[in-house]
Amino acid sequence: STFHSLKSYLYVTPTRHHPKKKINRQSVNLNLATQGELEKKLKISAKQARSILKYRKILGFYSHPRQLQAVYGISSYTYQQIFPFLKVGDLSFYSRKDLNQVQSWTLSRYACMDKILAEAILHARKKQGKFTSWDQVKRIPHLSNRCLSELKAHFFI
Repeated sequence: STFHSLKSYLYVTPTRHHPKKKINRQSVNLNLATQGELEKKLKISAKQARSILKYRKILGFYSHPRQLQAVYGISSYTYQQIFPFLKVGDLSFYSRKDLNQVQSWTLSRYACMDKILAEAILHARKKQGKFTSWDQVKRIPHLSNRCLSELKAHFFI
């Protein structure tokens, strides 16, 4: 083969294995943490911590750590590294919004929701009148169970 005929001309520089330094992170409640706590406990940058707080303000509260995947500046790598240390705590303390009163732009802020799905929810609400049960919402095309769960955490009917 070609490799065997060139083998005597090839030299591969040996590489040293540098084990990654273990980063000691601590658990943090996404709904209560300050910028400093996020930086210190999760070992993230000030800019990333500010983005997490900004998105929390938009949502009102985090219902699940996976919502961090929608935060600008949090890469999938960073998310995977910090996910085991993320908590949201008891959600009964946070006020939810009325799904029958919310506008499209508010819905489209949620990680599971795009503008088209938000418009589909409003269209269904306009067509059938106010939602009286989550079963009505569940029947909206392309609404995943995960997104329905997120809506239930942030809204009431």
